Amino acid sequence: MRSRSSTLIVGLLAKLLVCPALGADSNTQSSRTGRWFLAECDEDAALARATPENADSLLNWGHCAGYVSGLSDMLHGTLSLSETVSGSRNALGICLPNRGMSGGMWFELLRSHLDRHPDLLDTPLRTVLLLASRETFPCAPTP
Repeated sequence: MRSRSSTLIVGLLAKLLVCPALGADSNTQSSRTGRWFLAECDEDAALARATPENADSLLNWGHCAGYVSGLSDMLHGTLSLSETVSGSRNALGICLPNRGMSGGMWFELLRSHLDRHPDLLDTPLRTVLLLASRETFPCAPTP
């Protein structure tokens, strides 16, 4: 029975990751899709590199980088919590690399995943990150 309850809890944790945060403005959350990421963040990154003196492009790029960083922190927390609750390592089927991931690596992971899966352009970015992580760093749950 413990196994069934652990599975339910892990499922709930995964749902929390892909659903809007409690208390968050759902319009803002739902507008942060793969399409938003490619249109706003990718463009701002290129502009910030090309014209580092442009304060607006740096500010916009900082917003995107901060958002992606927050999503990666949320994924790390969810993975840790799911392991604690379920008693199983890798309960969500994601094994992040031991060396860690820089902000640029998360950014590139999202961009390349969206390039391979254009059907996810209108999907919330937090869900895209979960799917990209699961595809890129798959593993089987272990006791």
